Amino acid sequence: MQNESTVNGSVQVDIQNVRLIHRDDTNTKAYMSAVIGGSYAVHGIKVVASEKGDFVAMPSVKMGSGGYKEMVHPITAEARSDLYGAVMDAYRNEMAQKQNGDGQNGAQEEGGQDTAQEEGDAEETPEPEEGPSMTM
Repeated sequence: MQNESTVNGSVQVDIQNVRLIHRDDTNTKAYMSAVIGGSYAVHGIKVVASEKGDFVAMPSVKMGSGGYKEMVHPITAEARSDLYGAVMDAYRNEMAQKQNGDGQNGAQEEGGQDTAQEEGDAEETPEPEEGPSMTM
């Protein structure tokens, strides 16, 4: 199991279960999970390719209007930078290990069990819109 840990600011972010995706029919490059501050787990985080470059897509649901709404997301700029930086670092590390021929890096590649796609998450998630956070 891949486990990248970074401490930026005051929150520790552990990136786990990096699954690289190698398919021509999707812009999704990887799925992973994050444990934030040792207290919260976020599953289904994606690295997605776009014309503007790779970006991090948080777990989201498709709305009736056709747009997407993030289910969980960082609220502050510092938290967003910490989380997204840790996600991209973990993704780049997995890609570097794969390119170096290290087959023991712990990442699952497409062709193995991919629970996010089994749960109907195979559609592409566009870059999320900024907006107010959800309240309970």
